[in-house]
Parts: sequence; structure tokens; C-alpha cells
Amino acid sequence: MNQSRLHHAETCKKHPRFRFLIDKARTYTRAALLLICAVIIFTSCSAKQPTEETMQTTENTASSAPSQTLSQLAYSPVHAQSYFTQAQSYFSQLATMDLGGEILVITSVVPDPISEDQTALDAYRQQRRAMIEQAFHCTVLVLEYDADDLYEEMIQDREQNTGTGLLGDLLLLPQEEIGRFSSAGLLADIRSLPYVDLSAPYFDQKAMDQIAAGNRIYAVAGDFTQTPQRAVGIFYNRSLLSSLGSVSVQQLYQTDTWTWDQFLSLCLAAQNSGLYGYQIDESLEMSISQLIVSSAGYHPVQNALDTTPTVTGDASRQNEIASTVFRIWNETTRPDPNNEVSARDQWLSGNAPFYIAPLSEMETMAQTGMDWGLLPLPKVGTTQTSFVSPLTSDAPLLCVAADTQNTDLAGMLVQALNASSYGYLEEYYLYHVLSDLAPDNLTALSVSHILSGSFYDFCDAYASGYPLLKQTFIDTMLNGASTDSTDPTGEVQTTLNALFRARTP
Repeated sequence: MNQSRLHHAETCKKHPRFRFLIDKARTYTRAALLLICAVIIFTSCSAKQPTEETMQTTENTASSAPSQTLSQLAYSPVHAQSYFTQAQSYFSQLATMDLGGEILVITSVVPDPISEDQTALDAYRQQRRAMIEQAFHCTVLVLEYDADDLYEEMIQDREQNTGTGLLGDLLLLPQEEIGRFSSAGLLADIRSLPYVDLSAPYFDQKAMDQIAAGNRIYAVAGDFTQTPQRAVGIFYNRSLLSSLGSVSVQQLYQTDTWTWDQFLSLCLAAQNSGLYGYQIDESLEMSISQLIVSSAGYHPVQNALDTTPTVTGDASRQNEIASTVFRIWNETTRPDPNNEVSARDQWLSGNAPFYIAPLSEMETMAQTGMDWGLLPLPKVGTTQTSFVSPLTSDAPLLCVAADTQNTDLAGMLVQALNASSYGYLEEYYLYHVLSDLAPDNLTALSVSHILSGSFYDFCDAYASGYPLLKQTFIDTMLNGASTDSTDPTGEVQTTLNALFRARTP
């Protein structure tokens, strides 16, 4: 290792963020953290190879007729593997850098998307990790951080002009934090980094149009940040709903009339029988009002890369969303947040027909013996064209620190992490749901709708850094307040013009 790399490695080890990780390693015995003490190259021979038995699949899950059953569906073991092979091909065409066996740190305020997480996706996660580590001759380490602590430390690093001291300077932030970090000047414009081509098929163009800041891209959504098991759905107790004499939620879904108004009527039927209407998993850290707003698919500000964001809010639609929030907030009995029994256990005990939770809960449900099913979050009104899934606080976006010391490496990694993830994680997750978890094909179809409906939104991304966006749009809907105009004084548009105007290259 040359002297500059030796110096950089020593700087990394002395950095407070790195020392924090060493302390954490003494408490938690996670294999990834032990890599600080001994660099162990993660080779492909340690990764489980996907087998035909573990890769059952089906053709055209999203378009399968809801009346079909699992036994009627044709399985094939090749789809996820073909995506993985294509990912290897994309990856092989990219520039890489020999890091001499050093530790590559990804700082994350969301759950680690790199290491094994004891799910059906582990075999592919292992192979992706090995692909990166072998090509860059490094060991990848994810350092989990609290968002507030990370923000304060990066501010301090900038004021002291010390840099992060970490190799790579990659960050994983939730959508809701992009505004706070970017407005403080902590995030690099990823589009300007060497070796980055955001038009590649493993990047989510629709998402980046929403989170673009004029000509700049501070956060990247792509196949690397796909975490399907953290998407949100609504579980239902089929037997309990039947005992209430309620309309079939399966029929509502099949006839495209599954709305929050229907959800409310079913909750009220449960409440009339002395039950709660719903439970919300604590890990979501979202209220019922936030879930409703996020499931509406409403963009009060229209945005796209290389354009100036424009207020095009529809007051009528915004009022419909606010009215729905108001009714459900005021007419349903909300679960006691101080109850020591988890929301899941309360729901499993039969105290509510609905349980709003991440898809990872399907692993537990499949073992319970309960007569359950899963649906997407309802639509806000019958005119909404598609089901929309909120991004929770642990859904990641890939960012780069503004003071990164090696822009070449940062650009290479943004491209490589996404290329090495192309297609197969979500594809294989759907196969796992269909073959191992879903009690019926409607549930599998719901998962497909949920995964395809991830909601990225300019206001959600930047409200944390620009309070006017939050006050004008998000808070208005969350408070159930009506409005005659979404930007009556033009103040929001003036602010957008000043801060996010697209500039001619």
C-alpha cells in the first residue's frame, strides 16, 4: 500500500465515526462489524449459490388474473438468475479501482442493505457484495448512524475542514432527509461525478425526476436501494372481517374500489363490535394521516431533471386528501401508543381487522396459521388511477458527501453498486412471496402492486430543508385543512425559482 493510502487508512481509523463503530463492535457480534479488527475478503465461494429449489418463479405475476390460484400458475427458476447474469454483464463493463484491501465504509441511517439480513434474499446479497469487494479489492462495511447525529457530525467536519476521513464517502439517507442534508451543503451533485451515467437501466428515472434539484441530483434511486421487504402493505384478518358481516375486501380489490372510505366503513364496523379498526406496526414510524397522504399519489409540485419545479397543485384533489385524513382521524379509535404489547401481537390476538406494516411481516404471518391476506394501501377516492406505496423512514437513497476526497471512486461506486444489483432482488423476492409466503394469488398480486407503486415526491424529499414546502402542502393535508388555492400568494413558486431553477449548462 502506498504512503497516501496508509495515511488515509490511519485517518479513517482515528475518525470519531470509525471509533464509534469499534465501540459498537464490542457490544454487537455482527460479522460485518468484526471486519474492523481483521480485514476478511468476502469471496464468492462463501456465497450461497441460488438453486432451482430456492428460485421458484411465475410468469407475469403483476398481470395474472386475480381469480387464479397458486397451483394454476407456471413456475420457472430462470428469471431472477437471468437478471443476475445481466447485472454481472453490466458490472463487468464499468471502471473500478484497486483499493488495496482497505475497508470501504458506507454510512447509513437506514437498516444495512448490504449485509445478510436473514431473509430469502441473502444468497443474492452475498454474491453482490462479493462482486463489489473482488472488483475493488476492498471490504465493504456499513456503519449505521442516527440521522441527527450524522447531520451534526458532518456539519462539524465541514466547519473544521477535516473531511469525513472515510473511504468512499457514500451515504444512505431516507427520502425525507434529502432536503435537510442538501440545503446545508452536505451532499454532492452525483450527476457531476466522474464515471456516473444515470441513464443506465439500473437507475430509477421516474424517482430521480421527483428528487432532482434543477440540474442537480443529490440522491439516487436505483436497483441498489431496492428493499422490497420494507415496502408497506395492509394485512387483514379474513375470518374477523367475515364475522363482522363486512363486504369482501378481496372483492373491493378485484373491482378496483378499494379506497380509504371503504377502509373507514370496515373500521367502524369493527369498532361497533368493541374492537379497534386497525393497528400500525411501530417500525413504520408513520401515523394513519401520513399513510393516507403518501398513498394518494399526489404531487403538488411537478418536477423533472433539468427543469425548475413548478407548483401545479390541484386544490380540489388536495382537499379530497385532507378531507379523507380528517374523517379517518376523527372517526376511528386510534390504538394506544403506550400499550406495551406490540401492534403485531395485538392484531394477532384479534383486536382489529387491519394491520398496516412492512412486507417483512409476511414471514411471520406465514407461520401463524391465521386466515390472513394482504392488500396495497387503499386509494384516496375512486378517481385515483393506481395504488401507491409510501417510502418509509428506512427506505434508502444513495448519496455522496459533498467533501468527498476521491470523486473518481465515489462515481465508480455509485455506478457499480447499482449495476451489480440490476433486477434480481425484487424479481426473486416476488418469487419467494409467491412460492413460500402468500396464502393466495391476490396477496401475491398485491405485493406486485405495492412494489411497483413506490412514491417518490419532491415535497417529501425537500420539506425537511425548506419549511415552506412542508407548511404549505404536507401540513395542510395532514391537518385535514381545506384550501382555495395551493399557492395563493405565489411565495412557494418564488422560492422554487430562487433555489431550484434549472440552469443552462
